[in-house]
Amino acid sequence: RPRTTSASTHLSPETWRGSRVLPRYRCRPPGECLQGDERIIRQLGPKFYLAWQDQDARRLASFWADSGDMAHPDGLVETTAQVIRENRAYLFQQREFRGSKHFLTIGQVRCITSDVAIADAKWELRGVTDGRGNLTPPAEGLCTLVLRRAGSGWVIEAWRYNMKPATAAT
Repeated sequence: RPRTTSASTHLSPETWRGSRVLPRYRCRPPGECLQGDERIIRQLGPKFYLAWQDQDARRLASFWADSGDMAHPDGLVETTAQVIRENRAYLFQQREFRGSKHFLTIGQVRCITSDVAIADAKWELRGVTDGRGNLTPPAEGLCTLVLRRAGSGWVIEAWRYNMKPATAAT
């Protein structure tokens, strides 16, 4: 039975009679990122922005694993890097997207294993126009990326995002 004090109900391993305190990790705990991994993953944001700005569908798709996907809030799933490339190439041919900017800001990064990471991010799409050339309100939201180590870098295996609801005009 654990010993407790009236001042605290928190039980540390030392409070258990007969318990053994486990040794501290002498090396990196399972799932901890290697030195430089977070920096490399965070660089995806500016690289994504520049590829979008250049309207380079091939470079954008290169951020995904060949079997990587992008799931949209409406249920549509772009199932491979090739499909993502083709869809972005089509999108960039549309007049409405010619001057658009797509920002991606990577926040929390957590390595699940030494070769798999998950990253929370914020995205924003600005500069899209309607059919008459008028600017549309910016679209924005949050996304989660599942990444896999590929050589000295990381590729996207899964991109899931949501859209912040538009605010009503006042």
